[in-house]
Amino acid sequence: MSYCYPITLISLASRQVWPQILAVKHFHPERLILIHSNNEIESKQPAERLKAFFHRTGILPEGAVELDTISHDDFQDISIKLDQYTYTSVNVVANITGGNKLMASATLLWAIRRNVPCFYLERDYTVTRFWVENEEIQTTIEPIDPHITDEIDPIHLIRAQMGDAEVEREGETLRLKPSCNDVLMRRVLNGGEYPGNCLEILGNADGDSKKGDRLELLTAVVLLSLNVGMVRRSVRIKARSMHGLQARIPIAEFDLVFNYNGVLWLVDCKDRKPTVNLLAPFRTGLFSQEHRELLVRIEKQLQMSDAKIIKEDILHIRSMGGLMGRVVCVRAAELPAEVLQFAESNQVDVIRKKDLLAGWKLRLHPKADLSAQKPRN
Repeated sequence: MSYCYPITLISLASRQVWPQILAVKHFHPERLILIHSNNEIESKQPAERLKAFFHRTGILPEGAVELDTISHDDFQDISIKLDQYTYTSVNVVANITGGNKLMASATLLWAIRRNVPCFYLERDYTVTRFWVENEEIQTTIEPIDPHITDEIDPIHLIRAQMGDAEVEREGETLRLKPSCNDVLMRRVLNGGEYPGNCLEILGNADGDSKKGDRLELLTAVVLLSLNVGMVRRSVRIKARSMHGLQARIPIAEFDLVFNYNGVLWLVDCKDRKPTVNLLAPFRTGLFSQEHRELLVRIEKQLQMSDAKIIKEDILHIRSMGGLMGRVVCVRAAELPAEVLQFAESNQVDVIRKKDLLAGWKLRLHPKADLSAQKPRN
């Protein structure tokens, strides 16, 4: 079934903003009505952030997005409210992906009764359409191209999704220089050329250079060579200011953030030896049993620090990227088996520095061949 354009899209707002963004990019509505409940955290504030997002990015023009309040627990009231939109709009389509279960169910039943087409987005980038034909409910499933959001700056996506924090520093934007040809790229990947020589770098990060900068820039070069349009580096967030209290202190800094294939990626880079190696000089001395036990305790604490970093990244990507967020850890050294198991059980990918290009190809283009890589002059 195809919709009659231009359409007015009625969408149920909720904390997860990706379904709303994908729906607008896929269906191109002329008018978007974001309906929300009075629940500030779960519905109202996400709707307000979405409206700001669509205006800030230019995906929808000023005035094309409207906000309206709807009941979250009154089935009949929801139907009455939805009827108002059919009186003032033509070609109405409903997105039932958001809201709570009662809101979504009421909207679906209303759509069937009023012969209004509606749809639901799945996490596997498919959309199920519902409509009535010959007094029977019809459905069809179609794919959504997740690359339709690739051009969106990840900083806009972070601002749209995050409710408990806000961007303190946007960091740097990294793009490939037009002069970055195959010869220069090979030298960079082989360690014979500084990766920053391949990059156009704009914005602000920490002024002092760090040992880990090279791995971050090298990772960015690899990502950009694999069709990622732009990478953000050194993004910092802080607690959201509220109740008259102005938050100033950053609570987290992210090495690399980028948006690709319908996923907001957070990349944590560490270009150093395992912290437990710091204990090596102390193992050869003559120690008492008490000292040896202390070394074992210190070693366990240091191993836990690797897992703690991954745990913090998981918490942040759930806040920043919602259901579409993903964490990747890039490491020069091999992580302990227990840490790798923890990462795998939490769907966190770990890529070794020595496998950087192959590891990212596998994650960004799992079904593609070498043609997925950008041609360079």
